[in-house]
Amino acid sequence: MVGIRGIQLPLLLVLLNAVFASAYRWYNWQYEVTCEADAFVTPKDEAEVAKFLKEEYKHQSFIKVVGNGHGFGNLSTCVDQSLTNKTSYIVSLTNLKDLTINKENNTVTFGAGWDVVDLIAELKKNNLSFNNLGAERVQNFVGATSTGTHGTGAQVGNIGTQVLALRVLDAAGHVRVINEWTNPEELKAFRISLGVLGLITEFTIKV
Repeated sequence: MVGIRGIQLPLLLVLLNAVFASAYRWYNWQYEVTCEADAFVTPKDEAEVAKFLKEEYKHQSFIKVVGNGHGFGNLSTCVDQSLTNKTSYIVSLTNLKDLTINKENNTVTFGAGWDVVDLIAELKKNNLSFNNLGAERVQNFVGATSTGTHGTGAQVGNIGTQVLALRVLDAAGHVRVINEWTNPEELKAFRISLGVLGLITEFTIKV
């Protein structure tokens, strides 16, 4: 992928953004889909995410959560700042990296900052593995699940079918716990929510 006079396009785009942009410009993994937000926010934990949402809810700001941008469409694009007089944010949950393995129940509970490739390594250390995955390993796990990523096999569900429970924040920063024991129908919706039902901060999955 070549840009100007041999400069690689990804590097060129980053340099242009740093020099000319006062805001934050986001690109998908192939640098074919883009948008510009007023700021890029990386909360340190769920409590900080909730506080941010509560504050911005008062101002009716636009907020888009992104993973690794491994998609071809515009699901991860923010409301471009050129199209609104409200504040537009891009939020990354990369710092939410808590992880708990329950070997008795064969479950793993982890924060939304985990990528598929890193979870594979953590499970391998404990002689565990996923029941099903897609072909790519660079995806954020919550993002991959929410967009319906699947592997192969007529008898195997998409990776979202492994999700037993989750924590999600609504637009006003209120937390809810959704699981297959108390609200199984809602859980089905959240498994492939396309990011429109709230901000998922944690998953519990069966391994």
